[in-house]
Amino acid sequence: MVRIAIPTPDAAEDARPAALTEALLPLLDEAGHRARLVRAGREDALDLTRTADLAVYQLADEPAFADVLRLSVLVPGLLVLHDLSLERLVTSMLARGDPVAVRARREARAAAARVGERSPGVLAPAYPARRARGLVVSSAEDRELLRAGGCHTPAWVSSLDGAGAPVIVEAAEATLELIRDPVRGSIARWATALGEVGVSEEAAARGLGLRLPRALESLAES
Repeated sequence: MVRIAIPTPDAAEDARPAALTEALLPLLDEAGHRARLVRAGREDALDLTRTADLAVYQLADEPAFADVLRLSVLVPGLLVLHDLSLERLVTSMLARGDPVAVRARREARAAAARVGERSPGVLAPAYPARRARGLVVSSAEDRELLRAGGCHTPAWVSSLDGAGAPVIVEAAEATLELIRDPVRGSIARWATALGEVGVSEEAAARGLGLRLPRALESLAES
């Protein structure tokens, strides 16, 4: 039985993550997984998250998600981004001198510079998305913007509501496979970055890519 931790914020105003969690729990149970909600602000949240086989994080642009963001970079897992911009969240953490927010802002600026985006807030998830082992976003445009900013984490596109919950369960199971097989996880990131030499989106998300000699040969021919 797979143990899945779902860190949750305290008293969040944004109801979308809670609604998605409610839709995910019965599907995870049907798939034979044991999911546990972990209040991200509790003292032992880090230990509880680390002992799970996989953590599923949800981030929205609200200060209440600060503890969830911290956990997501300390114990990388599957990251579900409800908002591509996390400017409010990161700004609130910066005001308290949070080192995770300092790193997030620095990487957001670098990612924004790569894509010619003036506001780093648009790419505020660059740091947690890069650290994640799997990523779920709500549109192909968001996925491509993160990739253009330098994020090569295997990513899935899904509606972030009850209708999209089955896709997120599939993403969680695939991400767990990548965590259990570090070589395959590295191939997944490598394949995502080398789509131009023939690795399909689907193959990259599964962690399957070209063999290294064939990829180098393809690059030499291009």
